[in-house]
Amino acid sequence: MKKIIAILLVMLFVFSAVKLSFAQSSVSVSISDNYIGRSTTYKIIFVANSSISKGDSISLIFDDSIPIFRNGEKAKEILVNGVKVEKTPKFFGHRIDVFIPVNIDKGKRVEIVLPQGIVQNPSAPGYFILTVKANGDTYQSNYYHITDKSTVKNVELTELEDGIEIDFTTGENGALKGYITKTVGMGRFGIVKAIPQDFIFIRFSHILSESFSSVSKNDVTVNGKNPPLNPEIKTHFKDTENEEKELIIPVPDNINANSKVKVIIKGILPKNTLTGALFAKVRTSKEITPVISNAIEVKSVYFIKTLCTVFPKRPDGENGFYITKPEVEFAVDKGRDIDKVETFYGFDGKNFTPYSGKFYLADGDRTLYYYSVGFSGNRKFAEPVQKFHFLIDSSSPAIKLVSPLKTNTPLYTLKIKFSDANFDYALIRISGIEFTATDEDFEIPVYLFDKTTRFTVKAFDKAGNSSEFNGTILLKE
Repeated sequence: MKKIIAILLVMLFVFSAVKLSFAQSSVSVSISDNYIGRSTTYKIIFVANSSISKGDSISLIFDDSIPIFRNGEKAKEILVNGVKVEKTPKFFGHRIDVFIPVNIDKGKRVEIVLPQGIVQNPSAPGYFILTVKANGDTYQSNYYHITDKSTVKNVELTELEDGIEIDFTTGENGALKGYITKTVGMGRFGIVKAIPQDFIFIRFSHILSESFSSVSKNDVTVNGKNPPLNPEIKTHFKDTENEEKELIIPVPDNINANSKVKVIIKGILPKNTLTGALFAKVRTSKEITPVISNAIEVKSVYFIKTLCTVFPKRPDGENGFYITKPEVEFAVDKGRDIDKVETFYGFDGKNFTPYSGKFYLADGDRTLYYYSVGFSGNRKFAEPVQKFHFLIDSSSPAIKLVSPLKTNTPLYTLKIKFSDANFDYALIRISGIEFTATDEDFEIPVYLFDKTTRFTVKAFDKAGNSSEFNGTILLKE
């Protein structure tokens, strides 16, 4: 009998394992774009192991490195077997719960389509698995691939005296063709025209975009050669403070895959009155995912920024409190044309005091406001007001014994009062029993068995400060 039971248990285990294995390999995942960093459409297909009723949820669980966007409008466009969802899906980190708009019988095909704008491919290539949970069943997809084979590599931006240099390397699919020529017309009236075949796209950060409105082919070289035509300029976020220009440069000569490319553009120099980051995003007509370069920070000749130094550098107590009164000191970073600076500070954002040297902050919930004004000849430049929030409690809780230490009766009430702006709790130990007080007024009746009864009080505040009181109650005969 035991052998039969053992065989049945083994068969049950094997059957469960086979069922799980089948479920885990039954999901098909296809995506519209498998290049890194792209937003993509997901089509997820599996066969239901059990019936799924309308209104039930199906959980789609993505890899932790895959960004998910809580896009409510796009989420309403999710399709299940061709029908739009009626209830907005729920997002939990890297999990999406989709509420099914139709009944699905056991053994029937389930197709879920997530529109572009919800899931983005990760920033690094790899193989990924999608897990689906429905009605207690777990399904797992085979590995699907996200690749970087359609991106340029190692984009490096360098400032030159008369322009900029951008270096990058083409990828495995990045072979570019140079322009060809075509004769239009006949005989001596024929005109030879350049016909571009591939392009390099360079999109500049706002500060670099501010430095040019047009670029001549004579001011551009790609691996030492001028392009056949003037680069086209495409403007993004036009007429906003984030406006960015993109140069579309015809490739002048063939460039192989996995090859280094050097682009030099003369005349693109940041204005010395602007402050921010210089960077560029590079792609090609063969590798269309933009790759960002390093960033170069530049500051205006009129730049002014107040630097606030606090000691301790970070809260040294609990719950974000400073238990050491912070020492504050200001310094100013300024551009080369600023002759002198004046710094001001205050605590209400309205009334400011001239800064003359380091100072300490008193206890309390305090917001420090500060700014500097720079002078260049007769011109004055003021930076926006900055602020720094502090929670400061450098004092320990005060413990005051309210009840007398002498009594004529063994029926005694111990009364204690605590004083602290951030009082948290206290521990009182008397006659071998420990009590916890969370209010600032504490009292507890006790019976005194002995002529002397010792007690201990320890009080704590939210900043981590503590104090202690030891007392003895004397029972008179």
